[in-house]
Amino acid sequence: MDKLDGLLTDILVRVQNARIPDEKKADIYARISAGMRSLVWPILISRMPEQKLAETVAAPQMTMDQYVELVESALKNPETPKDIQDQITGALTEIGEILTKNGIAPAAS
Repeated sequence: MDKLDGLLTDILVRVQNARIPDEKKADIYARISAGMRSLVWPILISRMPEQKLAETVAAPQMTMDQYVELVESALKNPETPKDIQDQITGALTEIGEILTKNGIAPAAS
């Protein structure tokens, strides 16, 4: 298991095992999900070919194929996955620290 997987698994187990209401757990999961999207999308968009992105945005509708093509074009840049992993690893580390500060103990190894 790589570092990113380990961090995410630890957080999910910690939240699942926490003695807090299920609604609070759902809120934590939703915030993590929204946070991850807010980290990933700017990286992807910055690596999409400008012309292709402009054309797609200007179109009245975006097809699933166009969406996939844009994302794949961003992922072709070898820096994209690395930047995404670095950002998510940093965010998950911070989330783990926040959970600890709020009394949600680290998962048992």
